[in-house]
Amino acid sequence: MSYDGGCFKCGNDPPWNTCDRGLACPKFELRPELARFANQMEIKLRKRDHLKRKAPLDISSLLVRLTEEARELVDAIRSRDPKSVAEEAVDVANFAMLIHKRVFIGGE
Repeated sequence: MSYDGGCFKCGNDPPWNTCDRGLACPKFELRPELARFANQMEIKLRKRDHLKRKAPLDISSLLVRLTEEARELVDAIRSRDPKSVAEEAVDVANFAMLIHKRVFIGGE
């Protein structure tokens, strides 16, 4: 499975690693709330960098983990604990991002 669409903003085709293509597209800036959220995602990912896996998880395994994290987010929302909600939302986003990444680099 792979995504072959263009940049969501300018419509340019992949690869997205050059000047005005894809996620590096200079035609827009991140919304402040998205930049803050992405920063929290990066912080959490860096905390786990030392836990390198022998092989990356496949999409099915990532989907299982995403579902587990989504359940934890629901529990956090029900507990009305803002800190837990924020942390679990970041976990859900990180697993969704990893699935997104696997689609672009190939795999299942």
